[in-house]
Amino acid sequence: MGEVPTPKRVFVRTRFSDNLLNHVLISCGINYISGFPVNLLKGVSEEDKKKVDESKVAVKFFLEHDFRIVKLGDTGYTMQYAFEKNGVCCTIRPYSDRDFEEYAETLLQTWPCDSIQEARENVTQAVKRVERNENEEIWVAEVEGKAVGFILIGFTEVWGHRGESFGNEAVGVDWFDVHPKFQRRGIGKDLLQKAEERGREKGLHHLFMHTSAKNLSMINFASMNGFRFEKYLEEFWGKGTGDAFLLVKQI
Repeated sequence: MGEVPTPKRVFVRTRFSDNLLNHVLISCGINYISGFPVNLLKGVSEEDKKKVDESKVAVKFFLEHDFRIVKLGDTGYTMQYAFEKNGVCCTIRPYSDRDFEEYAETLLQTWPCDSIQEARENVTQAVKRVERNENEEIWVAEVEGKAVGFILIGFTEVWGHRGESFGNEAVGVDWFDVHPKFQRRGIGKDLLQKAEERGREKGLHHLFMHTSAKNLSMINFASMNGFRFEKYLEEFWGKGTGDAFLLVKQI
């Protein structure tokens, strides 16, 4: 990747019959909610099913390359979709001490932190974890010399707080944060790709994460990057806390 990030904005327009709108988007995962099976094409004719199959190939291509729908216009018999990609070139590298303040600034925006001091304490906790455990790593996404994305991964068989295990070691995504000013620009995907790369280097075959059952943006992001629903976990972070999904991707 280049040293200096270059913003990219690409527009693509595709046209589909308007009566296929919902079915094409649903079958491409736009409104993926929980990973449970859904009869996507209920009530659709065989002719329209064929059109959906043909249309979703194009839509899926753009979605899988981080495009998103930004404009929808009705032109009578057809619908227009504009896909936009705002990306930056970033460098993915290991965490270093110079990233401390920028990590704290990111957590202040992405975590329920009441102050920058609390965010700094969380960063200190993450760094100490990695220093004590050779099976954990922090990777950083850097854009124009600024650390804007962070992922803490671990190599473990255990996926649950009560010792629940896969039986085989996998890559676990624990902390995963991108500064809001740099979200939806491909940085999260680049960090995930680094996690996958580290897993393959160690001969592992699965990547997993937990996310709140209410965090639809993360669930959508994970599903569009190949994760699938594995388990529903009630009060995963302790009594009285929210429920979560265990999401798993084969690598």
